[in-house]
Amino acid sequence: MSTLKEKVKELWNQFESKINTFKMQIKDLQAKASSAGEETKIKISSKIEELKHQQEEAYQKLHSTLELHIKETKEQIEKLKSEAAIATEETKSKIATKIDELKARRDETYLKLQSSLESKSNEIKAEIEQLKTRAATAIGEAKTKISHNIDALKNKLSEGNQRLQSLLEANIEEMEAETKQLEEKAATATEEIKRKITSKIDEIKTKQKEANQRLFSTFEYNLQMMQDEIKELEVKAAKASEEAKSKITIKIEELKEKRETVSQKLHTGSIK
Repeated sequence: MSTLKEKVKELWNQFESKINTFKMQIKDLQAKASSAGEETKIKISSKIEELKHQQEEAYQKLHSTLELHIKETKEQIEKLKSEAAIATEETKSKIATKIDELKARRDETYLKLQSSLESKSNEIKAEIEQLKTRAATAIGEAKTKISHNIDALKNKLSEGNQRLQSLLEANIEEMEAETKQLEEKAATATEEIKRKITSKIDEIKTKQKEANQRLFSTFEYNLQMMQDEIKELEVKAAKASEEAKSKITIKIEELKEKRETVSQKLHTGSIK
């Protein structure tokens, strides 16, 4: 029977291979489209969109399954903690070892999920930049279509960043709680056990620092993205009719509120 760790590894390899295959197929088709006639280009474009949809489904299934594994691992940890509370010293020691193993698997799954979300985010960013380059020379209906595609990608990017942000915050919160518990345990421990606990605390703090840095980068990018979008909307508002301007103004105010929330988190120590 496969262990949870083996199942996660197998799942990761399976989806990573599938996603990479989609990426290669899309890249090959994009290369073909660059030198194709208009009729062929339309067919290739349709196939690319189909592959992107399949790739998106693969990402979603991978992320949902990894999140489920994290949830199940947390539940196993809590169950073992309850058992340890009424166990003998010998059994308690065995349970503690098992809990440490589960925490290591949980953290490994966290990292895989974070890495995949960041990879997907980077792909969307690259696609947005490519569309912006095309939009610079496009006119009429083509320019409008590209603009709509950029907006859709920005929404997708925002959703992905929010998911990554929530994941990192949950992971950091857990590490803070574990550090506090270990510090309380160290306060009454013997010198030998205290050294082991201190080593464990240092290990957790190193992981927490890495997670904090990733969270900081996510907030920083979100802040920049909102600032850029506000500027773009202000330019649109200056040229819009009164009715359209009113709607754009509401959107700008919503973005400014979100920007303020992110800015406060960046500058008030919410990210350590």
